[in-house]
Amino acid sequence: EGLALYENTNDTGYLILSSQGNSSFKIYQREGNNKFIKTISSLHVKNTDGIAATNTKIEPKYPNGLFACHNSKGKNFMIYNWDKFFGDFITKSK
Repeated sequence: EGLALYENTNDTGYLILSSQGNSSFKIYQREGNNKFIKTISSLHVKNTDGIAATNTKIEPKYPNGLFACHNSKGKNFMIYNWDKFFGDFITKSK
């Protein structure tokens, strides 16, 4: 249901795809053959209907950017610190 691009500062990054049906996010490398990295599911998001990501530093809460997704359950947007939401799954290259 959605596609976002997260760019690292070293010409690498991630493609993030959302699946509205099961409220999950699939992460792929941006470069090369787009190697699959991980699927992430969030208990707080239901029927996501759009996503966005940025590596822009927004101090102090988002030093490496953020990930945002629409949450149909609450009719709102969930905003996550990039490192906290994806940190256990992805090592950010600096």
